[in-house]
Amino acid sequence: YTFGNRTNSALGALAQDLDTNGMMSRYEHFPGVRDARVIGDFGTERKFLKGGAKKEFTIKPSGNYNRISIAAGFPFANDGAIVLQSGLIYDGAEYFLPALDVGVEANLQTCWSVPAEQEDFPPNSECSDEKLSDENDNSFAGENYVSIHRGIQDLDAKDDLDGLVLLECKDAGLDNANDDTRFALYFIEEGYDDDFLLCRAVAGSNCDLRGDDDFLAFLDSNDDFGSDDVLINIAKNSEDFNDFCDRVEDVNKDLEKLFKTLEAAIFDFRNPIAQVEIACDY
Repeated sequence: YTFGNRTNSALGALAQDLDTNGMMSRYEHFPGVRDARVIGDFGTERKFLKGGAKKEFTIKPSGNYNRISIAAGFPFANDGAIVLQSGLIYDGAEYFLPALDVGVEANLQTCWSVPAEQEDFPPNSECSDEKLSDENDNSFAGENYVSIHRGIQDLDAKDDLDGLVLLECKDAGLDNANDDTRFALYFIEEGYDDDFLLCRAVAGSNCDLRGDDDFLAFLDSNDDFGSDDVLINIAKNSEDFNDFCDRVEDVNKDLEKLFKTLEAAIFDFRNPIAQVEIACDY
C-alpha cells in the first residue's frame, strides 16, 4: 500500500471482510516471495487476537529472503488493518504498527457494517444484542485511498446524526402551526426550490405557495416527480401533513435504532495498536 493511493483489492478484502484469499493469490507465487501463509489459529477456537494477546510463529529466512510482510484485518472496525510492509528481519527487530483505513467503505461504525459477527462482540457491547450484527453491509463507499484510521467516533446520540436524520416538523416549528401551506414551508426549510412543487402560481419572483391539499394533489398527479427522493415519497404516501410528520419521526426512530454503534472506549486507534517483535535463533 501507499498512503494517499487507492488500495489493492487483496488488502481491501482483508480489511473489509477478513478474507485472506486475495492476499494468498497475490503473494503465493509472487517473484521474490519465498513463503506465503495464513495464520488463523489463535487458540481455544478464537477467530482473532484479543487486546494485549500475542501470536508466535516461525519462519526460515535465508540468502536474499531477509524481509517479512504481515497484514491483519480488524473484526470490529470498518475497513481497518495493520500492515508491516517488507520489514527487515534481524535479531531484536521491533516494529510498531498504526491502524490503517484502506478506504474501501464508509466508517459507519455500526454493528451491521463490520466483519465481526454478533457472537464475537463482548457481552457489554450493544452489538452483542443486535441481530443485524451478522450483516457486514459494505455497500457504503469509502474514501478510496489509504490513510491512518481515525478510530471510532462517538456517534450514539441523535444530535450526532444530524447529517443523516430527516428534519422533523417540530424542529421546523410546523408541528402545531395553523398555516395551510405547511408542506411547502417544510420543503422550503429543507432547501427545495422547485416552483412546480411549491407554488400554485408564480408572478415574477413571487410564489403563491400551494396549500397542503393542493401540494398532495400535485404529487398524486405527477407520479414520476421526485421518485427517488425520500421526503417526496413520504409525502406521497401521507394522508395529510400531520401524517407526514408522524412518518418522518418513524423513519428517524428506525434510523436511530439501526445506529447502535461500536464503543469508542473499546476501539481506540489514537496510538499504534500492534507490535511485531523478531527473535532469531541461529
